[in-house]
Amino acid sequence: MEAQKLEVRSVLRPSDEDIEKEKQAQTIAARRIALGLEFGTKKSKKAIAAVTENAITRNTVAGTTAEELKANPLAAAVLDSIASATTDMPTRADVQIAVDASKPRPIPNLSATTPSEVYTTESVIGERTFEDIPVKDWQKIVEDDGDIQTGSRFVAKRLLPALKKGDVKRVKILRYLLALVDFYAALKSGKSKTGKVLPPKELLVKRMQSSPSLIDGIKRKFAKGVEMNRWQIDYLMTHIAALTLIIDNYETDMFDLKEDLRLDLKQCVYR
Repeated sequence: MEAQKLEVRSVLRPSDEDIEKEKQAQTIAARRIALGLEFGTKKSKKAIAAVTENAITRNTVAGTTAEELKANPLAAAVLDSIASATTDMPTRADVQIAVDASKPRPIPNLSATTPSEVYTTESVIGERTFEDIPVKDWQKIVEDDGDIQTGSRFVAKRLLPALKKGDVKRVKILRYLLALVDFYAALKSGKSKTGKVLPPKELLVKRMQSSPSLIDGIKRKFAKGVEMNRWQIDYLMTHIAALTLIIDNYETDMFDLKEDLRLDLKQCVYR
C-alpha cells in the first residue's frame, strides 16, 4: 500500500535563556494577578476569577472528578502552570511592603507602639548625616550674645530656647530642617508645571548657608539630577513635615511652616 506523504519539520530546543525568560514572564503575570486581586476594582477581580476558572474547566466535562481532571493531559498542564505561577506569587504582606516603599515619605516603623517611634532621626535624617551636622558655631554666637539669622520662621522660634537649654540633638534637627527649607526655597520653576529645577551649586551654597557636604548629601537624597519631579518634591516635603513633628514632640502648629514653604494651609497639612 502507498504510504501517505509526511512533512517533517525541525524544532529548536529552548535554550536556558528562553526558559529563564518564560519563568520571569510567569512571575510578572503572577504579580499582576496579585495586585489586581488586592487593589483592583470589583469588575477586574471578577474577570481574573473568571479567567482562572475557565483555565481549569476548559475542555473538561461537568462533574469530572479530581482524579479524572488530572488524567486529562490538557487540564493537567493548565493546573501545573497555575501551580508554578502561584509559587512565585507575592503574598499580601509583600504587596503591601512594595506599595509602602513606593510612597514619597520617610520609612516608617510599622511596629511602633507610640507616635515617637514611627519616625526617628535615624530614619528621617540618617545616622551618619546627623553626626556631621555642626552646632558649635551657633553655640558660640549665643554665648557671645549674638543673633542667628535664619530664613525660617519655624526654626527661628525654636532655635534660641534649644541652644540655651543645651539641647544639642534638637539643635541639630533644627539645623537640618533649616537646610531642607532653604533647599526648597532655592528651587526654580521648571518646564513641567509640577517640577522644580536646582540652581547652580555656587548659588545653592550661598542661599542655603550650609556646609557643601551637607548640601551634597541633600541633593543625593532628594534630587537625581538638575530637575526634581513631583514625587521627589513630595518626598522632600514629607521629610520636612516629619522633622517638625519630631521637634515639637508630635504636636505642631503648621502655620509657620506654611509661611516658610509658601503653601496653602490645606496643602501643608495634607502633606
